[in-house]
Amino acid sequence: MKRQIAELSSKIKTLNFRRTKTSEILEKQDLQASEPKKQSIINISKAVNELKETIEEKKFAKGADEGAIAEWSKLYESELEKADQDIKLLDQQIKKMDDDEREAKTAYEHERKLAFELELFERKAKFQEELEKTKQDLIWRHVPTSDNPADRASRAGDLSDAELWWRGPNWLKDPERWPDEIVPQPTVESNAEAKLVKSVLGVAVNDGNEADEVLKKFPVQKALRVCAWMRRFANNALHKRGRSLVIGPLTTSELARQRQFYIKRAQENCDLEKIWSNEYLRSLRERHRTKKTKRGFTPKVEDVVIISDDEKKRGQWSLGVVEELVAGKDGEVRVAKVRSKKSHLERAV
Repeated sequence: MKRQIAELSSKIKTLNFRRTKTSEILEKQDLQASEPKKQSIINISKAVNELKETIEEKKFAKGADEGAIAEWSKLYESELEKADQDIKLLDQQIKKMDDDEREAKTAYEHERKLAFELELFERKAKFQEELEKTKQDLIWRHVPTSDNPADRASRAGDLSDAELWWRGPNWLKDPERWPDEIVPQPTVESNAEAKLVKSVLGVAVNDGNEADEVLKKFPVQKALRVCAWMRRFANNALHKRGRSLVIGPLTTSELARQRQFYIKRAQENCDLEKIWSNEYLRSLRERHRTKKTKRGFTPKVEDVVIISDDEKKRGQWSLGVVEELVAGKDGEVRVAKVRSKKSHLERAV
């Protein structure tokens, strides 16, 4: 046992020696040295602890007093606690440096992405600018079929003696004889060929859902089960050939899916932005109506108006032009037909 005690003292000295450079590594924040140093202290601490426990067992076997053994172990346990503290500090530094490196890498990649997007945007802007300049210099003219070389090429035949194909029309080198520019304004002939297109647009929106009606009539648990059965029936009815049908009692996943559906519906109904848009703005409009007419602002044909859209923010609402006003039986304007950039709409006034 004397030999083992001497070996334990030697390992304690080795442990203290390896711990001496811990503070220096922590100050320098050397990641490459931190990991090996941490592993080295862990290994020697494990060896010291195992040897200490072996000596304690032998002391007990020889009948040594428990208090004496505990007093003898205090010195070594104190050294092991110091080693554990160094291991903890090294581990914290390694994690911190890993996080810093990860954040730096993320920031670098983000900067590269922004730089690439900026360069791409500048290229697009430059290309668009050059394209606009080119468009301004373009003048479109109509070439008659008899003077169009491409018309000859699109038809079968020998082009070896076709003067028009090889040299072009006679007026090509004389700008004064070029055809007139294309007239962008409609003519009587083009108006005669115009077609009247009518579009029927729905203006009523129903956000209701059958599942909401079930929830109003039944308790929550029953409504969940009823709608889950309805969902399963619909999925089985629409199942593809070769896929097995879902049978048996309802599963927890089916009930959880239906519960999540109701949660989303409740969140939509409690959307503060929609409530503010639908209720507060409407009451604000009523408040500002004049007492004389008891109505608010009445648009006129060709007025430019803002088209509200619940799916977009106010800053993204598009502009429109009033094309027609529809009055009710009382003579008051009730509906305005509005033309936007992409569609025609009917909105209540």
